[in-house]
Amino acid sequence: MLMPTVKIYHKNPYIKEFHANITKIDQKPGKDVHIKLNQTAFYPEGGGQPCDLGFIGDFRVKRVFEEDGDVFHVIEGIPKQFENLPCVIDWKRRFDFMQQHLGQHILSASLEKLFEAETVGFHLTEDNLTIDIDKQLDSSDLDRIEYFANQIIYGNLYVKTHCPSNQSELASFPLRKDVAGYSNPRIVEIDQFDYSPCGGTHPKRTGEVGIIKILNCSTHREGLRIEFVCGNRALKDYAEKTSVLSSLKSELSCSEKDLPTRCAGMKNDLKEITSKSKRTSERLLDYQIDEMYGNSRIHNGHRLVSHVFETDNLKDASVLTSKVLKRDPSAILILACPGIDFTTVLLASSTSENPLDLNLVLKDLLDKYNGRGGGKAHHAQGIIGGEVPPDQLLHVLQSKITLELEKSKNK
Repeated sequence: MLMPTVKIYHKNPYIKEFHANITKIDQKPGKDVHIKLNQTAFYPEGGGQPCDLGFIGDFRVKRVFEEDGDVFHVIEGIPKQFENLPCVIDWKRRFDFMQQHLGQHILSASLEKLFEAETVGFHLTEDNLTIDIDKQLDSSDLDRIEYFANQIIYGNLYVKTHCPSNQSELASFPLRKDVAGYSNPRIVEIDQFDYSPCGGTHPKRTGEVGIIKILNCSTHREGLRIEFVCGNRALKDYAEKTSVLSSLKSELSCSEKDLPTRCAGMKNDLKEITSKSKRTSERLLDYQIDEMYGNSRIHNGHRLVSHVFETDNLKDASVLTSKVLKRDPSAILILACPGIDFTTVLLASSTSENPLDLNLVLKDLLDKYNGRGGGKAHHAQGIIGGEVPPDQLLHVLQSKITLELEKSKNK
């Protein structure tokens, strides 16, 4: 019977390099090979903490997982050497997870002590760190928690581990969370501040977490999801935000403390400019409608308003349509809006005054020029390739509508 893997990462989470012997090889379909070592410093995925990566010999470790007490390392290929294999873990990744994981312990304990808020979820990845709690808190509460948690870091408290040998010993620890689901509970203690069952890797003193910074929070079920960063992640986040602030200060020619006021002023200016632009656009549309009416013609009691409408925003065409039909409910509007690669064609009329089915009129045009679109009897829209001149499309539509109006008159 093979001896279980000796878990060096629990004895000393600071070991970066070690030697080990291969005790089991499991060849999987494809290139993946699962190997078991007699001892390992590679932490397997579990307990919310991602696994370590690195090298075993010349082979990159893609994944590490635990199964029935044994730790398996996923590599591509079978090493030629089975004994005294050099192994190296990705220390930058490992220490990052150590900082984030202990930071989570500190933050969760702070939440419980200050607000009796229980941590009910923990999510740690290479790019993200969140906890879910069972209570709603406001921004001032979170500021208080963040300050309190960082005082625990600055206190540089010792982090110890305990492996109770029996229930009586286990019961002597004032645990923050239940040990249900842990077959052999390993208790992580932050110097009488917090006791929590955990199988992960952590620094030996709280000072190594560096700092905890809460970034964001959102409602999650009955409580909150809190996003935060610790240590080197917080330093990176600070550097990125400082760079953004420096750029903004340079662009807006103001100090950091004046940025909110300057941005609020710009927002108000933009709102005013947008409002003026909208009023100007509406006046311009009125002028265009006057021009369109001057060029329109009456046929069988209906004003045929036809126009090539240059616009980057089809909402303007919709506004124009409403204005035309409000001015003359008997009007039938025919618009061609040229774009870069295609022309948008729009037909519209009043629902009470027009006897024609504009959707059928448009369908004839689309069939003729391989376009696509559709609509209803009193409003239809389609697109046709830009190689067809807009004036030609208007001419075809006017002729079709004139013919249909003649037909409806003679019925």
